Amino acid sequence: MTRLPIPLWRTLSVWLMLVLCAAHAQAQAPVCRVDPSWPTVPNDWIFAAMAGIATDSKDNVWVIHRSAGVTMKKACCKAAPVVMQFDPSGKLLQSWDGPGNGYEWPLPNNEHGIFIDHKDNVWIAGRGATGTSENQILKFDSKGKFLLQIGRRGRGTGSNDTANLGQPADMAVYAPTNEVFVADGYGNRRIIVFDADTGAYKRHWGAYGNRPDDAAPRETKNQGPGDPQFNQVHHVRISSDGFVYVADRLNRRIQVFTIDGKFVKEAFVRRSSPETAGTVSSLAFSPGADQRYLYVADQAEDVILVLDRQTLTEVASCGRLGRQAGQFVSPHNIATDSKGNLYVAEDLGGARLQKFVFVSAVQALTGLPSAQSPAPAGSESASQWLGREQRIEEHLKNAKVTSVEDLGTGVTRPRRAYLAPNEPVASLVWKVLPPGRRNGYWESYKSEIAAYKLDRLLNMRMVPPAVERQIDSDTGAAVMWVSGMKSVKELGGKVPGGADWGKPIRQMLMFDNLIRNIDRNAGNMLIGSRAGDLILIDHSRAFTIDKKLQNKVERVDAELWERMQTLTRESLTRALAPWLDDAAINAIITRRDAMATEINKQIAKKGRALVLIP
Repeated sequence: MTRLPIPLWRTLSVWLMLVLCAAHAQAQAPVCRVDPSWPTVPNDWIFAAMAGIATDSKDNVWVIHRSAGVTMKKACCKAAPVVMQFDPSGKLLQSWDGPGNGYEWPLPNNEHGIFIDHKDNVWIAGRGATGTSENQILKFDSKGKFLLQIGRRGRGTGSNDTANLGQPADMAVYAPTNEVFVADGYGNRRIIVFDADTGAYKRHWGAYGNRPDDAAPRETKNQGPGDPQFNQVHHVRISSDGFVYVADRLNRRIQVFTIDGKFVKEAFVRRSSPETAGTVSSLAFSPGADQRYLYVADQAEDVILVLDRQTLTEVASCGRLGRQAGQFVSPHNIATDSKGNLYVAEDLGGARLQKFVFVSAVQALTGLPSAQSPAPAGSESASQWLGREQRIEEHLKNAKVTSVEDLGTGVTRPRRAYLAPNEPVASLVWKVLPPGRRNGYWESYKSEIAAYKLDRLLNMRMVPPAVERQIDSDTGAAVMWVSGMKSVKELGGKVPGGADWGKPIRQMLMFDNLIRNIDRNAGNMLIGSRAGDLILIDHSRAFTIDKKLQNKVERVDAELWERMQTLTRESLTRALAPWLDDAAINAIITRRDAMATEINKQIAKKGRALVLIP
């Protein structure tokens, strides 16, 4: 037998270990890597505290800093201009200083926040830290020409003043409505919205969507119920599916609202941190239609956090306290571009800019390309809700029902309800099935919602959005009507075959085992126009406490199995408790463990490669 040299054996062992680790990392959040060469600036420039950072439609990076803070008066150097624009490679494109005629530029060291809108206009805010209240925001074109001022310095009367601001920290423009949303949070405690062209007032709201109250105490609450008022609204960003994310810095939380200001949810971010400052300073989204991750600048702990945008749970982090490349001293503001690069602006002791590239966990471990590649340009997924889940859920819950018709199919007697307005979805499937046994079968409308929630937890993207709502005094499940697809039954009853269909079919069988779905049939498998497009509907008879597996376990999808193994009673309870009781949740875990037993048997018999399919 030929023996491998020891160094080669060790190299192969390490490589094998990394590959095995990569299989686990495949479903994990991306990993950041710093670009230490970015940006390139003139040799005689010095940065002061960074007041804001943003990207434009061409992925150029815009920065504003407090140039008056440069106190080192040396012959070698000078303060950089207040506003700078860099291209993605870090090359300086232009720069300009702020003060001019016809508008009130923030006084020295009062600059705070920059945003570039869909027309590449430049928005600037000011906090008033020197004692003079900057109660205005400014709008310029991309060359620095003044266009608009909203509010006036020193004229604000509080959080319910509709003409002036109160030391605004930042702003964001929402293109579909052409409105500017202002994080009016150093003096005031609200989000306020204006027309982005005229500056006309539209609406405002405080924490939980309520009217802000300036008389309420400004006390940091790091335990117990959330503060009923904002405590330093420091940043605002709007997702592609139309939800407003607010950084309530000193309350250490993120609150999410609809465009109209209706409260959706909140999440505390490292609330128990021993640091004295706030943990939510700035927000940015990952690229892609679903904007899967929300990045958070934790200025208190000098780290960038990666949150799952839907659950707002922390899944990864980037950097730590330090002065080396890739480390932070007071990460104040962050921004992302269309490629997924992350830009960080540090203030106070940092006073610098950094660029990070995100790679998959597999690439980070092995240096190999990720097995998951994006869909080709121009392709459209059958999962029409991706990236719009929250907006669609709100629409399913609240849109007016104009008419309801019987579908005339299905043993659970679903109906179709038409909605007004007809965007983002025009109709829904309506099921009124109170939990109980009918004709020998357990049925529940809540199982429809649980299937959707579990699909999201597993990141399958195969079950359309479902919510609970009332129609004509009946409570039931409102499930998104998926248009442009046909059922297997309508296509002749034959399940598609071929390499492109193996993965979704395996995932369907595994999912049905996990939820004990006894009713999968040709009528509730929807086929899209692309090979491999499979949508699963009708789960009202699933989630019984029966511990048997519905399908034989032979070949399983390795990626989905990896995610299924991470499920715990605690994670399932958080996601499914409103829809399933403890017995049903425990049965999911039991069936998952039964799947593990069968998979291990198959591996022992056939080998891993023939059982766990990439």
